[in-house]
Amino acid sequence: IDNGTEMCYSIISVRLINYFLINRGDTAMEYKIANGNTEAVISSLGGTVLSFKVDGKDILYPYTVDENGKARGGCPICAPWFGNESFGEKKHGFIRDTEANIIDATEDAIRLVFFHEGTEKYPWTLKYELIVSLLPCVLEISLRVKRIPDGVFSLAPVNLAFHPYFIADGRISSVQEGRNMYVSCFSETANTIPFSYPAVLINSGGNEIFMGIEGDIDARSRIVLWSDAVEKYVCVEPVLTDKTLLNKAEGLGFNDKPISLYMLLGVL
Repeated sequence: IDNGTEMCYSIISVRLINYFLINRGDTAMEYKIANGNTEAVISSLGGTVLSFKVDGKDILYPYTVDENGKARGGCPICAPWFGNESFGEKKHGFIRDTEANIIDATEDAIRLVFFHEGTEKYPWTLKYELIVSLLPCVLEISLRVKRIPDGVFSLAPVNLAFHPYFIADGRISSVQEGRNMYVSCFSETANTIPFSYPAVLINSGGNEIFMGIEGDIDARSRIVLWSDAVEKYVCVEPVLTDKTLLNKAEGLGFNDKPISLYMLLGVL
């Protein structure tokens, strides 16, 4: 423990029933949670949701890594930034490649806590608390980020996002946001839209999905529509702010007050 803070880099606390741990890899562990007809698998590396199924049917495109090391699928967590930013080290931030320091699991939920010390380009030290839980036909993901004392006097710039890959199964996908309907709007050139309602309806792969969004959302928040293989999957990504605002006066920065993002996926 460092100066009474919650920072604990060398101690890993794992409290779970053994059968929740379904795979132990070289660098990460995988945990399966379930509630009735609904199940999900979560990685200890970055808290990525590797799969989400209802009645045995994939709702998210299953997480895969190809022979070139390109990862696609599941629902990665993007923090402390989204996209390619001036901090430069990693696309979509550090957390995707950070191993959880603390893991608490129950039958239908898992809590993972990550600590990441500042770097030369991003000198702020942050604590991330991620909770993934299930209800029948529902996946909930909650991310809360807290500043840890690091001796840096400037605000820590952040822009949190979730990056779910919805299985497309060769079908045309659509998104409805308020009165606006977006059909065939997925490509490698991302389509970014503001959202006036904290919810969207997604039709993909024969599944109809309600996405609810809460947290520190405001007029700067965005939904990003993207895919580089539209016949396989489409991504509908809630982002706290327009990514061009990161590290600018108009963007999000914080010292003491935590910043959060919450997403609910309900299969209708």
